[in-house]
Amino acid sequence: MQKIEKIPLFGKPGSVVRRLVVALLIVGTVATLIATAVQSYTNYYSELSSISSDINLVASTHVPSLSAGVWNYSENRVRFELAGILDLPGFEYVEVTTDKGEIWGVGKKISSDFFHKQIPLVYSVDGKFESLGTLSIWVKKHSFYSYFISHTLTSLVTFGMWVIALTFAFFIVFRQLVTRHLSKLASYTSSMTIETSVSLLTLDRKKMKAGVEDELGQVVSSINAMHGRWIESIEELRKSEELYRQTVEGTQDLITIVDGEGRFLFVNHMSHSIFGMSPEDCVGKLAFGNVHPEDRISTQEAFQEWLDSKLSVIKYENRQVSLTGSIHHISWHISIHYGRDGKIVTMNSTGRDITTRKGLEDQLRRSQKMDAV
Repeated sequence: MQKIEKIPLFGKPGSVVRRLVVALLIVGTVATLIATAVQSYTNYYSELSSISSDINLVASTHVPSLSAGVWNYSENRVRFELAGILDLPGFEYVEVTTDKGEIWGVGKKISSDFFHKQIPLVYSVDGKFESLGTLSIWVKKHSFYSYFISHTLTSLVTFGMWVIALTFAFFIVFRQLVTRHLSKLASYTSSMTIETSVSLLTLDRKKMKAGVEDELGQVVSSINAMHGRWIESIEELRKSEELYRQTVEGTQDLITIVDGEGRFLFVNHMSHSIFGMSPEDCVGKLAFGNVHPEDRISTQEAFQEWLDSKLSVIKYENRQVSLTGSIHHISWHISIHYGRDGKIVTMNSTGRDITTRKGLEDQLRRSQKMDAV
């Protein structure tokens, strides 16, 4: 079993889980800022709407009584109504200014940022409205930017803690369920060999129900199936190589492969006895170089005729001369392979040494001539 590399808790630098965590943190932070800005904006304008509602309430409930107090010149009544208005949330200062120049005010102007509203005071006398003066109201309001900053800090702390907690939880879960297994898959596949003793890939996790397989399980099954087919293919290749070796190296026939230029690409062990050279020394040499001088022209003419006729299977006999000077009669069985352009790609040849048979045939012919004499 191959040793599986141990992966750090927080993954390797540049790992998927690390990049995913960073992406989640960035997205969570941006989402928090946007949500905080929207919430602060909504709350701010909700506050302005609330102030407008309170002022409308003052106009409908307190202004008629104030107008009557001013008409009757009842300062106590006016101040009582102003004090009632001042009890409303956010109201800092209220003031009545009469048309005669008299001013009655309650409260203090403290805030630098306030909402100022003036409401005319009128009184109906015999169906006619008499102008009495003006009610001025100063209502404290928060600055949008200060409101946004204060709420942003609170929201960032709150939402930030949630984002970090959720991101860390997601990181732990994702690493436990996915990335640690991906690292093992990568380590296993990179260390796969053709050794049949290598164990099947398994993941250190809870077994799933029979017939149920998630994506990681499918990957593991595919890798194991691929490895099994790989081993089978290697075994078949080994058997094929062994059969080839037994056939090529065990035969007493000369086996050659010649390229389109007429040079040896392969020669089996019989080159020692036929050519007087090792197979390695034959590779790259011209195949016609060992043809007997008396057979060379006829062999070349026959070869050209094969090409002109585009023959694929040929039987032919000629003599080969060994470096030691020995002469061998060879019966060739040749298979020619052509390319799409009509040119020769390779010639696979099997040559059988029929020197002994040729010698017996010559003796038989001489004997027959002698008998005839």
